[in-house]
Amino acid sequence: PAEVTNARRLEGGLMFAGTDLDEHVTPFDAGFSKMVEFDADDFIGRAALEGADRRQRIWGLTCAGGEPQRGARVVVDGNEVGRITSSAWSPTLQCGIAIVRMNAPVWSPGDQITTPCTDGAMHLGELCELPFYDAAGDIRSGRSTEIPEIIPG
Repeated sequence: PAEVTNARRLEGGLMFAGTDLDEHVTPFDAGFSKMVEFDADDFIGRAALEGADRRQRIWGLTCAGGEPQRGARVVVDGNEVGRITSSAWSPTLQCGIAIVRMNAPVWSPGDQITTPCTDGAMHLGELCELPFYDAAGDIRSGRSTEIPEIIPG
């Protein structure tokens, strides 16, 4: 089912162009700084990246209280600080997960933010590294094809 596929994509930290990434997101924003090789030959966009802020703005978000609402604005102390670009209930982690694009690159894993969830309530979430648990890349590479059962939160 589509909801399982989306949950697995998010658990594996895979971002979609046009949803999680767009023309305003640099590789640094998305946490892909290791893929930018300034020592390599010239490449398209080099000048723009040389002057870009190299801090990350896109993180994972775990939410024990519910599933974050896709497209929702996230807040800290009543101030909007980012937006949920993708979300799902994680059958593996048994909590809501999301990819969140922060407005400024001042946030990091462990920071807590408040997000609207699909149950209509605001819940506390915590920023984390991507992928959520598959650091070896078994989901991304297709080595892990096991599909866990979804138990809604």
